Amino acid sequence: MNINELERFLETLTLSEKHRAFKGFEVDLKGDLNPTRLLNEIFWTKQEWLNIEEFFERYVRQCYPSLKQAFPKEVAQLGVKFGSHLAARLYRTQIGFLTEYHCAMLCEEVFAPEGFLVHRSPDLDRLGVDVQLVREKERYNLHIFVDSPRAWKFRREKRLEKSSNQEQGTHIDFPYQVRSGCIHSLRLLSNGFGVYRREYIEHLKCKILSGECLGIQAETVDCKRGLIFKRNIQAETRMNGK
Repeated sequence: MNINELERFLETLTLSEKHRAFKGFEVDLKGDLNPTRLLNEIFWTKQEWLNIEEFFERYVRQCYPSLKQAFPKEVAQLGVKFGSHLAARLYRTQIGFLTEYHCAMLCEEVFAPEGFLVHRSPDLDRLGVDVQLVREKERYNLHIFVDSPRAWKFRREKRLEKSSNQEQGTHIDFPYQVRSGCIHSLRLLSNGFGVYRREYIEHLKCKILSGECLGIQAETVDCKRGLIFKRNIQAETRMNGK
């Protein structure tokens, strides 16, 4: 599947606001219960193209018995509304996953001429890496999230807790903006699904090829100037042997 075929598939998805009201099942789903693991298997490995409802049915068929065993209290508290809360959780996860998937495919198109390979995997996901760019000894780990104060706060906490940035290589925060008019604004498909713009990926490529982001961490994204990098003090300390 190429990027145009992927976008045609994304345009067939039915997006809904109804899931916003259901946020009662936000537990940490690990191992076989992690929906991202199943999404990687279905889309990235097997190239099966399931819509929102089909993925929900597949997940429930494979994981519901284990969910009830792992979270009996939460399932009981939500009662008859548990299905709606689970559907909302899986909806948000699948939309986010497909946004990352599109970004990875776009990176393949933009970076392949420069000799880069693009990787995604459950192992990288567990380390908080959404997309990895590799060329010989160079390795760049992209962290994808919405450009909002809440998301940045969560990202910085992950770095401080050392639960992120464990993978070798340079780590780059690569957020997207939902409002229009910025270099990192999503491009909306006909059904409203937001995808990364090629211009933003090209902007990242220029930063990488210039050497500007080697050993440093993107701290913010300016609406007009794009990625702004700040020296990664921890990385410098390790390099200097302090």
